[in-house]
Amino acid sequence: MKLDSHQQARSIMDSILKKVSEAIDIRYAAGSMVLEIVEDAMFIREERFEREVIFTSLQRDRQVIKYRLNPSLSITNPISGDVYEISLKQLDMPQLEKVGYDVTVINPGTTKHVYAALRSVMPDIRRSTSIRIWYTNGYGETVIVSANEMSAIRLVNIKLFMTKMWGRPTPVMPEDDELQ
Repeated sequence: MKLDSHQQARSIMDSILKKVSEAIDIRYAAGSMVLEIVEDAMFIREERFEREVIFTSLQRDRQVIKYRLNPSLSITNPISGDVYEISLKQLDMPQLEKVGYDVTVINPGTTKHVYAALRSVMPDIRRSTSIRIWYTNGYGETVIVSANEMSAIRLVNIKLFMTKMWGRPTPVMPEDDELQ
């Protein structure tokens, strides 16, 4: 009788060990599958990120090529809502001379050129009027654009905003008819 219960106990123990071993194998297989799924998801995510980086780079290259074909920028005054389209073509340099700039010291396509071109399309302000331009970059941060020799190509396809203007507009002289 002891032998029989001993065999039963052993049989039960073997059955339990077999079930535990199966459970461990199933858990290991499940862990392997989950790991593969996570690795696949990470690979897909990395691949998608790489595609987005490549797409963004190609968009930027397209914008730069478009700008080089027709170098112009759109500047908006957020207070008045006025939009100024400025051209940075070499052919448009005589317009800068008309508003008092020495074009021999302006390098085409620089931010100094942007400021001069902006003044040339705003006949109502004098040369002494101070203008500040800022823009928001792709991260939503505000960046000041000073009138220096920085390449304006860095501003391509970024909306520029004219924010501050000091000084008075050039006075308009009354017509002879109005004086009488």
